[in-house]
Amino acid sequence: MPNSAKPIKPLRLATLLMLATGAGCGISGCAATQAADPAGQAAACQTNPADLLQQFADAFNQHDAARLAGLFADRANFVNIYGTVMRNRSGIEQGHAQAFSSRLAPAKLEFSSIDKNQASDRTAVLTGVWDLVQPNDADQSKVVPTGSGALTAVAQCDDAHWVLISGANVRKTTPPS
Repeated sequence: MPNSAKPIKPLRLATLLMLATGAGCGISGCAATQAADPAGQAAACQTNPADLLQQFADAFNQHDAARLAGLFADRANFVNIYGTVMRNRSGIEQGHAQAFSSRLAPAKLEFSSIDKNQASDRTAVLTGVWDLVQPNDADQSKVVPTGSGALTAVAQCDDAHWVLISGANVRKTTPPS
């Protein structure tokens, strides 16, 4: 009998994130969550997960790579505007420390808006629209140029506090005509 099944089309990133986090169930599944907290009484995160992006900007503006990386879970990943994947908190710290000592040394980051899509009480997708400013006297050939972009991150309530578990940064550019 011929196989009449149609190929599965690729899912969008947001759909994959929703499926992976599934209303409070981690990637390892609901059973693991229930086993760790059989009564379902894990401490709720009382703060706003969107605050993480403002804390990201504060650490960025102080060029504090350790503090910035501390906003991420140990196994998180971050993709910068050049497509470089920084794996784990230590890689995020190392990547930002290197950038802060060179091309981001004089830079300042400011979010003009931060949106939160609360997927569940323990998972949120954050999108921050940012502006990066370099001093006028900065050597533009050696720094990330002044510009704008968006940072999308997934936050998870873990042990009563929010942490970033993934982030990806894109720079605004003029679309081709």
